[in-house]
Amino acid sequence: MIPTKHRLNLRHHPEFFNYAKRHYNIFFVVFYQCFSQDRESKLAVIVPKKNINKRVWRNKIKRQVYHLALPLLQKTPGLAMAVVIKQEFLKLSPGELGIQLNKTFTNLIKK
Repeated sequence: MIPTKHRLNLRHHPEFFNYAKRHYNIFFVVFYQCFSQDRESKLAVIVPKKNINKRVWRNKIKRQVYHLALPLLQKTPGLAMAVVIKQEFLKLSPGELGIQLNKTFTNLIKK
């Protein structure tokens, strides 16, 4: 599990998607906002029911993404992100998932 200080609660921030920048990938879409460097980074993972029907599978995917993203979040302060998973995500192995997340985080840090 990811600590609550790193969780982005979208119910408290309904305007997040209106002001967020977007980064597109084959496997997921990342909505992000940059804040001051003294704030903790936050992450939300969204797995649409339309793409993956079983709740068990959706929760498993969320846990995998949270597990791989936690060290990356701790390295990059002041970033709020929402990751929306696409259907093609199911074709990834856990190793490939880590590589894709690392690429995305390095691209976001450069911007």
